[in-house]
This record gives sequence, structure tokens and C-alpha cells, in this order.
Amino acid sequence: MPRTLCLHPDHKATVLQGLERNRFLTQGDLAAHLSVGALA
Repeated sequence: MPRTLCLHPDHKATVLQGLERNRFLTQGDLAAHLSVGALA
């Protein structure tokens, strides 16, 4: 079963900056790092 997160639009820029700063170029990269996503 896929897991999703809800994000308030006001915080989107902050989250995107954090992903870029930590070199998670995609949500999939972050999910794989956290072991919450299924690897295809």
C-alpha cells in the first residue's frame, strides 16, 4: 500500500529547498533513504 503525505501549499517551497539541500532530487530518493517507498 502506498504511503502519501499531505503538504500545505504555504510550506511547499520550504520542503523543496530542504530536499535539494539534502540532495534528495526526487520524492522517490527521499522515500528510498527512509525505507518507506517500494523499490521498483
